[in-house]
Amino acid sequence: MPPSRREALEYVDLGWCLEWEISWACCLRLLLRHVQAGGALPAKAGELVVQGEDLAV
Repeated sequence: MPPSRREALEYVDLGWCLEWEISWACCLRLLLRHVQAGGALPAKAGELVVQGEDLAV
């Protein structure tokens, strides 16, 4: 990956990681936003669904 592309991705989101599947990375970001807004971590599947993603799985 060219350094300019890496810098652009880091500017948009410092948490990006090429090794993660995109769906997993999206769920992680949704969960992070939920917790930063004062929400609790889900304890079981189906307890927290955001934008169609089950964030407990």
